[in-house]
Amino acid sequence: MSESSLNGVSILIEYREACGNDKWHRLTLRPEEYFDLDDGESPAVGSVPRHDHAIEYLSVDPEAVSATKAVVSDGMNSRTILESYWHQGQNRIIERRDRTPTTEYWELILEIRLSDIPPKWRVLRFTRADDVPSVVFDVLVERNVRGEEVETSLF
Repeated sequence: MSESSLNGVSILIEYREACGNDKWHRLTLRPEEYFDLDDGESPAVGSVPRHDHAIEYLSVDPEAVSATKAVVSDGMNSRTILESYWHQGQNRIIERRDRTPTTEYWELILEIRLSDIPPKWRVLRFTRADDVPSVVFDVLVERNVRGEEVETSLF
């Protein structure tokens, strides 16, 4: 077992700088660095990560990143999450693909910042139904004066 895998689970995070350089930088994490594991819990591809986005594992200025890619794999199952950022990281497109020997799952999420004061985003989530992309989630998210995020469903 390599130092970067536990129970056969490996985690690779790649990122591309926003300065127009097409080179991907790589970071390999150990499962205990990537996952939020309970005591005695063994890591698996579907375990809960410590952070919601790969960029949160990096020691770089988020505004300097144009894309991230996180790949979690155990040799049989995998989860790949690609994120693309624009408008100094305020907006993002997130693509998730999960693969097992018998199934495949895909979703696309758009997070679009609408205003700074008050902070407000529109979040749309798409999956495939009968091999056609369809909207399954459409909300406005606004941060109130107490710092709480309030969602208003549009779908």
